[in-house]
Amino acid sequence: MNKMTTTTLLTLAFCTTAQAAPDVEFHDVLCSARAHAIAEAEGIRDSDPQISSGNDFANATHHAVSHAAAGNKAMSSCHTGLELVRQENTIWIWGYATSSTECGDGGVANVRNTSGGAQLQFTLDRNTRFSVRSSRIWQSESPLGQASCVLMVEHGEILFRHNLQDQAETREFSVVLEPGTYEVNAHAHLQSTNEEAGSVDEWAEIDVKFSLEEIQLVGDLDNDGDVDGSDLAKFLGSWGYDNPDTDFNGDGIVDGQDLALLLANWS
Repeated sequence: MNKMTTTTLLTLAFCTTAQAAPDVEFHDVLCSARAHAIAEAEGIRDSDPQISSGNDFANATHHAVSHAAAGNKAMSSCHTGLELVRQENTIWIWGYATSSTECGDGGVANVRNTSGGAQLQFTLDRNTRFSVRSSRIWQSESPLGQASCVLMVEHGEILFRHNLQDQAETREFSVVLEPGTYEVNAHAHLQSTNEEAGSVDEWAEIDVKFSLEEIQLVGDLDNDGDVDGSDLAKFLGSWGYDNPDTDFNGDGIVDGQDLALLLANWS
């Protein structure tokens, strides 16, 4: 993504109210929930992998539950899930991963790669404000639990990250994205465990809600996403008058200062 120019900074300082952009195209939506439990004791082995996946965006729900028991010496279970909801220009992702293992002498309870999450890719054709309304992460005290939400330029620069270091903290974030393709990844994940005695509970969870709002460029009087000759013609028609549509700095008259703001966004 190109570095933000002076023109872009002026756009941020003198923009009209952000407008909803529900027509932003989302693609390559990957949703999955995975759970894999293993129990072994005295030569008895039970393995139960489960997976649920899909690419339905509007309302996606995926859950996977896995249980394994080897006699009464070792028991392992894990639950993982994902809910993905879109309401106009707001997207909500909730993912979780939990596991419980219990084993006595001679038993082994194992959970492998339990996770629930989503990867979204979207393309913007004009400046758009990306706002994380809330992003919260929970996890057990064990370092085995991980959860993260990341916004990045497609296969490149990371613009926002909220990860397990910020557990139990709600974060908000806002940035104006230039035209281009971006990715959002939100996952809750448990690494492999191998418990040979006692009982252990592990969990990780992420809850993130974000929105996309179109930014109206100063000087884009015909609302076509750029500032050009047709906008200048409309602007000059109100020169010297008090016209709120073209009085960009709000001083009560359309003059050279407003023209400078329009020309700053010329494309």
